[in-house]
Amino acid sequence: YLAFLRRKRDQAIGEVAAEFKEVKESRLFEETYSVDDVSGLLDGLLAGIRANLKGQLAHTSHCSALVLAQALEAAETSGAADAHVAIDLARTEDASLHAAMEAFEQDAAAGGKAALALRPGVAPPGASAPPRALPTLGSGALDAEAAKEAAALSQERLLKLQG
Repeated sequence: YLAFLRRKRDQAIGEVAAEFKEVKESRLFEETYSVDDVSGLLDGLLAGIRANLKGQLAHTSHCSALVLAQALEAAETSGAADAHVAIDLARTEDASLHAAMEAFEQDAAAGGKAALALRPGVAPPGASAPPRALPTLGSGALDAEAAKEAAALSQERLLKLQG
């Protein structure tokens, strides 16, 4: 799955580079430009990149949500009477988790066999020993109020990014 996400990320970067190349080849043919000309070129470029990235990010988030839904469904239908799955959404913004995930991805991309532990000290199925531990991803569910606050913060960040 990490390789899939890496390919999608590289594809998005390639498409941004293609937008710049297209503007350079099709719109930059004069020696000098006025401020209004440059502003128009940049506004057009921004619109193209924004639309492209919006579609790419939506697709990636949909894929991630589908993977998560499948994992949760599998946990629910595993037959274990005491199966409990809790997700702490606030931890998805944890910088140390992002750094650990990046290290894991780089190891996997280099052909490493490191396993990603979701719970400290617990080996994934088939592993002989517990791998290096990431902080627990399911240490407790957010209550409804905290979830609303997290959603509001995310919406606020999105609005700031959209300018």
